[in-house]
Amino acid sequence: PGSRSAVAAQQADRRLDDALLWDAIRRLRPADRQVISLRYFLELSESETGAVLNVPGGTVKSRLHRALGRLRAVIQAGFPELILEEQVEKESPNNDTLS
Repeated sequence: PGSRSAVAAQQADRRLDDALLWDAIRRLRPADRQVISLRYFLELSESETGAVLNVPGGTVKSRLHRALGRLRAVIQAGFPELILEEQVEKESPNNDTLS
């Protein structure tokens, strides 16, 4: 019984994260949403994505790189709950860890 509730809580958290991610993606311009959706949600290869967009694979890479950067900025500004704790610690300017 206890593990069932833990699984249910994890599933609820995952659904919330999925919904928040979609909200963040919706804030991107259409071209950014398109390249991210084709590559990651439809799991097309770079060449398949390029064929759909009628652009070379290198262009897919550069568009995807820029789109993911913009998505990262949207998440950092409006959806901080999607940022993993380890990522926050790594990017913190006051990270005074000893080597």
